[in-house]
Amino acid sequence: MKEIVMPHMGVVVETGKIVKWLVEEGDFVKEGDSLFDVETEKVNITIDSKYTGTILKIIYREGDVVPVGETVALIGNKEEVDNFALEKESDTPENSISEPVVKTYEVIALNNIKKITAQKMEESWRSIPQFSISSKITANNLILYKNSLSNKYPKITYSDIFIKLVGETLQEHSYLNASFVGKENNLSIKLFKVINIGLAVDTPQGLIVVTFKNVTKKNINEIINERTELIRKAKNNSLNLEDVSETTFTISNLGMFKSVDKFSAIVNPPQSAILAVGKITEEKNLKHSYLWLTLSLDHRVVDGATAARFMDSLKEKIEEISIDKNGIGLKVK
Repeated sequence: MKEIVMPHMGVVVETGKIVKWLVEEGDFVKEGDSLFDVETEKVNITIDSKYTGTILKIIYREGDVVPVGETVALIGNKEEVDNFALEKESDTPENSISEPVVKTYEVIALNNIKKITAQKMEESWRSIPQFSISSKITANNLILYKNSLSNKYPKITYSDIFIKLVGETLQEHSYLNASFVGKENNLSIKLFKVINIGLAVDTPQGLIVVTFKNVTKKNINEIINERTELIRKAKNNSLNLEDVSETTFTISNLGMFKSVDKFSAIVNPPQSAILAVGKITEEKNLKHSYLWLTLSLDHRVVDGATAARFMDSLKEKIEEISIDKNGIGLKVK
């Protein structure tokens, strides 16, 4: 008899919620057959069998949250099946009576994504000394840039542009692409050598941050295509761990909502910074178009002057953006 366990699914994943069993007790499965669907804090994953045999017992049921490494089911051969069946009969109580429970209230349980998000935000707020700075940005050239590319790239969004511009800015300000690590007297700052931008995405399952790897190596068209695919997968609940891992800086854009002029976001640990993007206020003659950016930071990693220099650099890139000679890159005048 062998144990089927909740597998390791990434460095930061500690538990998995069993969403659906794809087999039942008594079913015969082969190595590689799908056993159950798991919801983690980031994505849903289908777990396959490492063994061939008969499902003897399912220990955890649908809806159960199981720690990584915990046994969720037992699998064995025919002889073990027969012995296990006899054990089950001897363990079955002769009389079992349960009283109905009358509830006078309704409890709406959080799914695993929303639960983990709540826990991480509480952890962030309690453990990270955070501060924010805001800047009003002239958006004239930003609007012209997006409009000039919309015919060639009809799916372009302001988020695509911000992903690229933030990536370029982080190359000049490495402490915002960093993480605070260690405890007590063994404290340090980890500076990431790659720039992986996370974008907060609203999905039916909850807020998910998808990751754009090595954004400084990509042009605006590549980012457009990647964002389109990642958001499609997020809406369809088909993201994998590669799509949501190793983020080093996050962008949260609520500019598509008419009522959100500006807001501040909570730092997403272990990152040291997150950028909140408000709506663009457009005047018909483009003389007074602007938007607000708010940068929230881990004060253990970034001080006020460092944050201000980053914001100055980003502001300049946004306000002076133009199309390069190929029509797909970013160019500062």
